Amino acid sequence: MNIGSDSLHGHTDLVMSLAVSADGRLLLSGSKDNTAILWSLGEGGIHDMQKIYTAYGHAQSVSAVCLPK
Repeated sequence: MNIGSDSLHGHTDLVMSLAVSADGRLLLSGSKDNTAILWSLGEGGIHDMQKIYTAYGHAQSVSAVCLPK
C-alpha cells in the first residue's frame, strides 16, 4: 500500500505504523503526535478514506499498531 503524505489528514506528525484489517475495510495508523486513528477504507481504497475514531492521550509516539484477524 502506497500512502502519500497528504492521505492521512488528522495526524500532525510523522506516521510511524499502519495496520490494515483482514477484510481490507479498516486502516489503523499510529503517529509521533501520540495519536492512533482508525479509518474506514471506502470503495476507492486510500483515496476514499474516512476517519472513524482518534485515540488521544498516549504518553509517547504510537510506534506499533495492529488489528485483529
